[in-house]
Formats: sequence, C-alpha cells, structure tokens
Amino acid sequence: MAPAKNQMGCGSCWLFGGMAAVDWLDGKVGDFNSTLSEQQVLDCSPKAPNGCNGGFPTDVFNYLPTVGGATSEREYPYVGKTQNCSFDNRTSTTAGGPPSGYVRVPKRSRDLVAALQQGVVSFCTAIHRGFCSYPSGILTECGDSGGGGHC
Repeated sequence: MAPAKNQMGCGSCWLFGGMAAVDWLDGKVGDFNSTLSEQQVLDCSPKAPNGCNGGFPTDVFNYLPTVGGATSEREYPYVGKTQNCSFDNRTSTTAGGPPSGYVRVPKRSRDLVAALQQGVVSFCTAIHRGFCSYPSGILTECGDSGGGGHC
C-alpha cells in the first residue's frame, strides 16, 4: 500500500480514494512497488469534469477502463491542480490495470462488513464542521451541518 498522500489545495479526495482502491487491488495481485498517477485521472478523465472541485471514486473506476489503466505516479506526478492532459495510452507505460468492476454498497453496516470481507472499499461521507478542527479522540458530532463531503 502506498503511503498517505497530500491532495494540496485541490479538492480531490474523491480521486485519492478511488486511486487508493485501484492501487491496493493492483498491489494485491503483485506489484506493491509502484503507485498510480492521480494526476492522470485529474487531467484526462472526461468523467471528472469538476477536477479539484469534487467528484466521486466511481469517476476513477469509470475512466480507467477507457484507457487501459493508469500510469505510474513517477511518470505522471501529482501537482495539486488541473492541467492539460499529457497521458497517451499509446506511448505511456501502464503501471496498473483498470478495475474489472465495482458495486455500490447499501448504507447498512452489515453490507459494509460483507464488502470489506470481499476486498477494498472506497467511500464518501458528509462532514460535520467539527471534523475540520478535530484534534483527537472520538468525534461525537455527526450529520451534515455545512461541512461538505469527503472521500
């Protein structure tokens, strides 16, 4: 598994959540030495038009099969902002294959447990404003009170 990454000033948590799932699945079948390029998806996916302004992990899962997978972070490094796409699947090295599919897990704890027993889960949640200044311990405030969402 890749180390924790910094999305910088870009609202790309959706991208990191989706790519971490793909990276984990790719590593599970063999190669833990390479991390996949979030920047490629940020710049090149027509399914993620909001870029740094939000999206969903499914935007990653839907894009990667259309280009045969993701290149490595080494080849296409993350810069924290949307740029013109420089990925060409005819000349770039694909470091990780696209996911073969995904399912949406219902909002019940037993379904989440079952999904985790099958593999990796990427999720998004509503954020309470208290989460933004969370210091430690158990967060007791819940629900969406204007803090937005996070993946």
